[in-house]
Amino acid sequence: MVQDDGYLCLADFGLSRILGSDEIAMSFVGTAEYLSPEMIRESGHHLAVDWWALGILLYEMTVGIPPFYHKNKKLMYKMILEKNPKYPDIEKHGIYVSAEL
Repeated sequence: MVQDDGYLCLADFGLSRILGSDEIAMSFVGTAEYLSPEMIRESGHHLAVDWWALGILLYEMTVGIPPFYHKNKKLMYKMILEKNPKYPDIEKHGIYVSAEL
C-alpha cells in the first residue's frame, strides 16, 4: 500500500509469521500469480519469497500482467517452475523496460 506521503507501507492480512534464522515455513498461501517456485514445490521457504513477490509486482506494474500468467493455475505453476520471464519488446509492444528495473 502507498501512504499519503508516497512511502510504501506493508500490510499483513494475517498470513505472516516470524521465522527464526534457521527456520523454514511450509505454508502454501497467497495469490497464485505471486507464488514462488519453493512454495509451489512445497519444499519449504524463508523470507526470499517476499523478494520474489516484490519482483512479480514490479513486473506487473510495468508490463500490465504478471510474468507467468495463465488462466489455468496448473499451467501457470508449471510456467513459474520452468520458464524465465519474458520482457516486452519496445518496438512490438510499446513498453519500455529499463536495465535498472
